[in-house]
Amino acid sequence: MEILLYLIIPIVTFFGLTSMPTRWISIVMLRRSPDFANFFPIFGAIVIWNLIDMLYILSVGAPIPIAIFFICWLVKLVEDNLIKKADWQTNINMAEAWVLFIWAIFSIFGEYRAWF
Repeated sequence: MEILLYLIIPIVTFFGLTSMPTRWISIVMLRRSPDFANFFPIFGAIVIWNLIDMLYILSVGAPIPIAIFFICWLVKLVEDNLIKKADWQTNINMAEAWVLFIWAIFSIFGEYRAWF
């Protein structure tokens, strides 16, 4: 099960399913307030990845390993280079990539996550 999740999470990240709710909310709110698009993707990524972490804990019994955060961060960077998107979509992708990177760095100094 754990090996399957190592494959599923980066694939879901590559195809943009982790940032899809953030994009939907940004599309609706972008019409009302352009400033909303600047700060919301960061909070959206934090909420979505907390939910993914909770689902991972429920299925495996341990938090997401640090390696998966780095793999998903790399997947987000590769996806941004392979698939050209509008500026606001790139903003959402990079916000999610930076949330993953910073979360991985903070997790290195915590004692509750394994590397693999």
